[in-house]
Amino acid sequence: MENNSKQTKGVIVFLILVIVVGAVYFASTKKNQPVATLENFDLPRYGEYDNKTAKYLILLPLKAVADPNNKINSDDQKLGYGLLGASLLNTGDEYPMLGYQSFFLGGSDIVGLYGASSKLEATFLNQGNIFLIGTDLSIVPTDSIIRKREAVIYGVAFGMTDRYTYRKTTHELVSNNETYHITESDKQLKNLLISGNQVFDELKSKGYEDLTLKYALGILHASLKNDGITVANINEYKFGTPQIYTDALKATLSKYPSELVLEEKTFLETLTNELSDRDVNMLELAFFRKNASADTSTLTDDTPALIKIIEDDLNKIAK
Repeated sequence: MENNSKQTKGVIVFLILVIVVGAVYFASTKKNQPVATLENFDLPRYGEYDNKTAKYLILLPLKAVADPNNKINSDDQKLGYGLLGASLLNTGDEYPMLGYQSFFLGGSDIVGLYGASSKLEATFLNQGNIFLIGTDLSIVPTDSIIRKREAVIYGVAFGMTDRYTYRKTTHELVSNNETYHITESDKQLKNLLISGNQVFDELKSKGYEDLTLKYALGILHASLKNDGITVANINEYKFGTPQIYTDALKATLSKYPSELVLEEKTFLETLTNELSDRDVNMLELAFFRKNASADTSTLTDDTPALIKIIEDDLNKIAK
């Protein structure tokens, strides 16, 4: 109980820090933004919420991606507006800022703030994300599709790290029984794949093929398959070429001793590097103006669809 209390206090401090960082970035970038776009959005006092301003600030970076003439297209500005907008959200979720905070902190070169090189690493290192999922990797109930999406990506990063680092001495909650741990981890990861597939399908039905989520589910599927786990009604080619993910996973594991005593960050970093070497981009692709499909050379521009999804999401959760 004491450890849980310390963890909760730590996360609260972390969230306050993020709000401050967002405010600092906002203040530093405001001078570069035409006054006409901000004059009607007075920021509330510290500790207050403002869903109208939150919606505006969250959508601003994405609209910049969709419009090549928009001048707020740098990563620091995306981070500043996005984080500040997330911090102002008032929804029915516990820690309402977490979903959109994770979305922006994992974006493009922004991941470098954590010393990370991929979306998976960035979500894993964002300590607040622990509240997006349950201890069994289930998605904490929410009406926000973006929060669900971030929960799935974090779950993949956290769950696979746990699966392949089970012998770390600091892993106090993990059984020392190797077979038991792998079995329990795979049960949770299998359920996560099913949930993640549903989120992926929902986004795709709204016109947005979420490549970031797709690639995360692809490597998760490969991990389960490597352990001999099959998932009914999910075609292994749905998330791209299965062999690419399998080869990346095996190449990652081949770099370590058979005991799999892996450093947590090193495992994800190596895995995402192996995926990148096979042309699977593990950055937050929502921040790129055009997303390249993993299966073809065709360039698609579905940012407007994502903007509509987020507009609808914010209208639903932030009334």
